[in-house]
Amino acid sequence: MQFEGRLFMREVSPDGYNDLRTLHDPAFDVHPRLIALCTNAGDVGISIMIAKATGLAVVCRSGGHSTAGNSGRNDAMVIGVRKVQHCVIDTH
Repeated sequence: MQFEGRLFMREVSPDGYNDLRTLHDPAFDVHPRLIALCTNAGDVGISIMIAKATGLAVVCRSGGHSTAGNSGRNDAMVIGVRKVQHCVIDTH
């Protein structure tokens, strides 16, 4: 498996990271450790494996418009799924 999306870390890619970490509501100033912009279901699976291996909490973001600020979290991994068009979840 190969990650086809883009990864942003605050320490490595501050320019793109700062734009992506910003939520729709500026009242929520969050700083996730890693932002994964996924393009397909495989990217989502890889992102979850990375989060599990590194012990990062996961937040899923599709648009970033959560009025409760649930689209971001400090020191977590944000998995962006806006570009994912189809996903099947196998629970077995």
